[in-house]
Amino acid sequence: GAIVTWQDERSSARIYAQRASASGTLQWTTDGVTLCNATAAQLSPAIVSDGAGGAIVAWHGYGLGSPDLGIYAQRVDASGTALWSLNAVPICTATGYQMTPAIISDGFSGAIVKWQDNRGGNSEIYAQRVNGSGAVRWTSDGVALTKAIGYQQYPRITPDGTSGAIIAWQEYRTGDFGVYVQRLDAAGDVR
Repeated sequence: GAIVTWQDERSSARIYAQRASASGTLQWTTDGVTLCNATAAQLSPAIVSDGAGGAIVAWHGYGLGSPDLGIYAQRVDASGTALWSLNAVPICTATGYQMTPAIISDGFSGAIVKWQDNRGGNSEIYAQRVNGSGAVRWTSDGVALTKAIGYQQYPRITPDGTSGAIIAWQEYRTGDFGVYVQRLDAAGDVR
């Protein structure tokens, strides 16, 4: 079977998930389970297996009372029960906007999330690790992948095989676009 996630416009752009069996039979509540009860818009979900029959979903959205877009996540178990905070776990709530999250497994029931971030006034790439209990593991509001000043966009993420990640992106630096890559180890250190 599979667990899928989507942004549902019927309910003020909330994130839902549904499990289907291998034969296509829906396993959870009709129309899926809500992953966050906040009334603010939740957009662009990304999903990864938690390695224990459930999934971890990350998205960008407006926090409770915040005018800024942030990154949030929720873990759902095999029966469709949300395992973390009722309104999800904040991955990054820095000033400005954070968007286009992508997510990979950390190999230990947690995940690594990357996103595009403009907190410094320029688009940059950040990442954060969250464990299976919903605790963020790295620097508050994420780790910047580079200190270079340039417009960073279109990031892609893949596991490094040792609970870290390798992230590649396009960046406008020194008068032209180039492709750059950076590895973050399991502790969030740039390697």
